[in-house]
Amino acid sequence: MFLNQDQSFKEKKLKLLMTGKLMNIAFNDMNPFPMKLLKNRREFHMERLTAELQELERIQEEFVKEQQVERKDKDLDTAVSEDEEVIQTAVSLHHTS
Repeated sequence: MFLNQDQSFKEKKLKLLMTGKLMNIAFNDMNPFPMKLLKNRREFHMERLTAELQELERIQEEFVKEQQVERKDKDLDTAVSEDEEVIQTAVSLHHTS
């Protein structure tokens, strides 16, 4: 009786060891996506995304600055046009009097 229980225990232990070995092979040795590789790829892509984001932010800042310069130029052109209009009106009034 003890012999049967002892043998059954050994068989269960052997099955557990085999299962552990199979799991180790499946998830470590044969795994196409080991954690170290995944971590390295994540870091690589994160660096690329960060660099792209910084470049986009730089382009956006440059665009905003250009828009501000164009707006100032347009405001100056409008002011000059208004001044020219006033001068032309004054000259016209002067000639008619």
